[in-house]
Amino acid sequence: MKSNLLLFLTAISTNYLISQKITPTPSENYNRSVFLSLGFSPDLNNRHLSSSGNDPFVHDIIRMRNSNETRLLGYTTQLNLAVSISPKTYIEMGLGYQNMGYSSLNVNVMTDNSYYIGDIYDRFHYWVIPLNFRQSFGKRKWQLTYHVGMSANFFRFQKSQIISVSDPSQPNITRKNMDGESTYSRFNLMPNIGLGATYNINSKSKFTIEPTFRYSLFSLTHNTPIEGYLYNTGVNLTYQLKLN
Repeated sequence: MKSNLLLFLTAISTNYLISQKITPTPSENYNRSVFLSLGFSPDLNNRHLSSSGNDPFVHDIIRMRNSNETRLLGYTTQLNLAVSISPKTYIEMGLGYQNMGYSSLNVNVMTDNSYYIGDIYDRFHYWVIPLNFRQSFGKRKWQLTYHVGMSANFFRFQKSQIISVSDPSQPNITRKNMDGESTYSRFNLMPNIGLGATYNINSKSKFTIEPTFRYSLFSLTHNTPIEGYLYNTGVNLTYQLKLN
């Protein structure tokens, strides 16, 4: 009798368990999102000079250059794939292009035939491979967002434009330097951080505006007594389109 009752209860329990719906865990219930991300940032660029030694002559040169050098307008563009690892957290990776540099105002310029005071605009062009961690907060149309990341920068070329200040008859001079071997470092790493806001246009697209700061880890040149580190501040303007 007891064995028959036990079999009957076991059958009922088994039937009950089979008929119940299994509640999925959050990880099983979440479908990853993939976004195509197109970004552009107008940037204010400059460089920081330093010396690894204590030579007073070198420090005098740094002080003189710092008094003449100032910011230069450039840009950063990026095309990324952003993959979500949670509903509001993303990993981004892609390809970009960066125009950085600095300007030197009212400096002495010597050419083969003349000597004058001029302004020099030095620009450095890089291919960029970015890797970013991004997170958003909030449930409304507007969300707070931030990112931290690192980009690998590959030197393309350097271009200098010289404009005469003291002698208007002097023609503008443009010099392009493709040397990323002996003169300039071929490779650099550039950490970056940004904080801004994201506007969710609809379920498939969003737009982000994000002030961003970038700073190079390695010097522009190698084996020189004066080291220069490029940096900039910009405003990332990014459009994201959901692909799935």
